[in-house]
Formats: sequence, structure tokens, C-alpha cells
Amino acid sequence: MPKTEMKKLIQLARDKSPEARSRLIENISEFIGPETIGLSETELPIMSDILLALVKSVEAELREQLAITLATSSIPLPEVAILLAHDTADVARPLLMKSPLLDPDSLIEIIQIRTDEHRLAIAHRETLESGVSDALVEYGDEHVLEALLQNAGALLSVHALDYLSAESRRVERYRSPLVARDDLSEEFAHRIYWWVSKVLRQKIINDHGLNETMLDEIFRRATMSAIKGREVRNDVIENAANRVRSMASRDQLTHDFLLQSLRQQRLSVFVAGLAELSKMEFQAVWNIIHDDNDEGLVVLAKAIGMERSDFASMHLLLSVSSDQSSAAPPGELMPVLYLYDAINSEQAKNVLEFWQRDEDAA
Repeated sequence: MPKTEMKKLIQLARDKSPEARSRLIENISEFIGPETIGLSETELPIMSDILLALVKSVEAELREQLAITLATSSIPLPEVAILLAHDTADVARPLLMKSPLLDPDSLIEIIQIRTDEHRLAIAHRETLESGVSDALVEYGDEHVLEALLQNAGALLSVHALDYLSAESRRVERYRSPLVARDDLSEEFAHRIYWWVSKVLRQKIINDHGLNETMLDEIFRRATMSAIKGREVRNDVIENAANRVRSMASRDQLTHDFLLQSLRQQRLSVFVAGLAELSKMEFQAVWNIIHDDNDEGLVVLAKAIGMERSDFASMHLLLSVSSDQSSAAPPGELMPVLYLYDAINSEQAKNVLEFWQRDEDAA
């Protein structure tokens, strides 16, 4: 910087009038902006002193203008950056989001003592060290933590992922960005599988597969759906069972017959047919198809050898029978088909045999 320019800045700094303050900010911005040639070693401390004094004496609008300029500056003025970063959220935001002058320790201190607006700005930085992320997890509100999860450049420690995975059961907004993260481990993905939407379950299965523990839980839940549910009148069961036994005696009890029964909205006949093919009690099958989860239905379909396309049709038709307005959209079907693909027929038959033995024992 030419000496005459530095002298001009010093003179303006001595003038306390609002007009001089405004002109001083404009002039300084020319020397610390992103395209400046920089300051010498002797000029840096002078500029820093001028700015530190200036920040404490000008209104918020001018401080905000200075923060915007400094956020993209290559001039090393860390003390000024830190002072502005502790300012109101509107002033501090550009620096908190972009400035390389704020090191992890400075960011952590701001997280600890400033507001959630400050924390939210930090959560949007291009990159975050795990220590900074841990501080956000400890002090931030739900909006801050959602932004942190959405930030692919934020490093999350095992502790942070453990906490956020557990909290996602209570806080729905965490679920989608959590499942989308590349650093979500198989362990945490399988943990949150049970409380995320069907679409997110599809992504978890696609990205992480199903381990034995998850399959055991799927089969346990399918078993629970088979033994819990609404009672059906005996006359309904008997009439449907008689029709199905007649079809079976003529070798006409096929998967096509089951689908045709659903299309004709004869739900009791469909249930009786599925019970006959699976050697299950009518009531157990009725419970399975009325359960909110799809695990039991998938197990039954795989165990009786139902083709994927027939299973898809069955699932869509059942959605119509439970909600007369419309069938489930295709997007909701895909997660169920992922689960169908993930379970093999042998596993399903083993679960079905367990159900049959349990019914015999009862």
C-alpha cells in the first residue's frame, strides 16, 4: 500500500464523524478485498488497530459491510475477524460461513457462548473438523443439527453419529440427511432402519444390505404381526375357507386366483387362499395383511414362491382394499420390493415353519 494511502486512512480514522467512518470503511475495503495485492508486515498491525477501533464505533450496517469484505479476504487479520464473528448474527454470518481466518478453537468458542443463529452459520461452512461438529452437536438446536447433517463437508465423529442416530428416532428432520451421509456406518444405518420411512429403508438396504441381526428383527416383527390383530367373525372365515378348499381340491388355488380375489374385492377369500397355500391359520394371515409393516407379507409371499411381479400387484391391490381412494404410489412400492429382494425363499420358509409349529403347539 502506498504510504500516502496509509496516511489517508490514519487521518480518516481520527475523524469520528459518521461520514468519515463510512468513507473509512469504503477505503479499507479496497485494500483488504479479495483482489488486493496485500499489506506489508509493518502495515498489517496498523490496519488491524484501525479496524479494531473502527468495529467498536460504527453502526451494524457498516460492520456488516466490513464482515462481508473480510470473509473472502486473503489478508491475515484474525483479531478483526474474531471480533466481528462475535458480533450480532447478521454481522457475523459471512465470516462464520466462509472466513479461513477463524480456526477451530475460535469457532468452538463462538459455538459455546453465542446464539443458535451463529451456530447455524457455522454448520454451513464448506468444511468442518470433527471437534467443531462435536461442539455443534452439544450446543446446537434441531435446526443447527439438521444443517450439520446436510453438510457433506462436515466430519462427524463416531460419538456424534451415535447421538444423532439415536435422536433421529425422536426428531424426524434428522432421518433423511442422516441416511444420505457417506460416513453413516452399517451399524448406525441398521439401527435407524426401524423408524425411518419406507423410502429411506430402501436406501439403507441398497447401501448397506441386511445383516443377520436385521433379518432376525425383521422376522421377529413379522411374527408379532401374525399373532396380533383384529378378530374376524367365524362365519366369514368358514365361508371363505369352504370356497378356497373347493378351489384347492381342483388344483385351481393359484397366485392368479389370489390376485383375482383382490381385484374383485373379496378380501376374505384372498386371506383364506393365502392361509391355505401357506398352511397358516386364517386369523394369523388376516393380522399380517392388516399390519402397518410389510415384513410378514414379504415372508409369506417368498415362502409360497410368489413371483416378484405378482407380489407387487398384490401389495398395490391390498393398498386399494385398505384405502378405497387410490392405490399406493409407485414410490412407496419400491422399498417393499427392496425388502422382497433382500430376503431369500429359504429364509422365508424357515420362518413360516416356525409359525406353523407355533400354531400347532397352541
